[in-house]
Parts: sequence; C-alpha cells; structure tokens
Amino acid sequence: MQLNHALLLATNIQHMAQFLESSLGLKKGLRPAFGFDGVWLYDDLDTPCIHIAAKFGINES
Repeated sequence: MQLNHALLLATNIQHMAQFLESSLGLKKGLRPAFGFDGVWLYDDLDTPCIHIAAKFGINES
C-alpha cells in the first residue's frame, strides 16, 4: 500500500499551512482551481503530499 496524499480540513487555511511549512519543511505549490478555498503543500521532491481545504466550505455529511 502507498499513501498518495492527505486532505486536512481547517477553519484557518493559512495558519494551518504556515504551521506545516515550518514544522515539516513543506512548501506551497500549484493547486487546481476548485470551487472552494484550499492550499496544496509539496515535499522536497515537489510531490503534492498535503492538501488543506476550508472546513466550512465542504459538505460535512
């Protein structure tokens, strides 16, 4: 089994991104224009490994 990426839901996308950038050494990168706010974080190999989306912008059913 291989983990491709993880999606995190956050109430403050930028705060979560800054935390993961500083603690894990990830960097923001390109993200497709979806219909909701979000950030993709990339590792040292330029692989998008963590996706962050607005918690209140997605149906939580």
